[in-house]
Amino acid sequence: MTTPVFTQAVDADFSKVSIQIVLPSDKETKNLPNPNQETVSLRKVEGGIAAVIKFSGKPTEDSVGEKEKILRSNIIKDGLKPQPGCLLARYNDPGRTWSFIMRNEVLIWLDDFSLD
Repeated sequence: MTTPVFTQAVDADFSKVSIQIVLPSDKETKNLPNPNQETVSLRKVEGGIAAVIKFSGKPTEDSVGEKEKILRSNIIKDGLKPQPGCLLARYNDPGRTWSFIMRNEVLIWLDDFSLD
């Protein structure tokens, strides 16, 4: 299993979800095997700056929504510009990890932010 595994709702009612895995940065998409399902695609995602809140436990829709609200509120309070939506990063195998020690993060990408 690669970590983290990113999950993002594609629509407002959570009926479609995008799952992303991280591959080593030295791998080019053209050198990877082609997916054998139409619903799977390979693409390179450029990085950026994100604000993050970490939490433990099973990442339910309610818990992720609450963490997103807290994070978004703090981003705005600090005068930063959050992008719409969020990503859920999961770091543990849900079938083999006790829920109380699961490590998760909610990420919100920031606009117009630089570390300079």
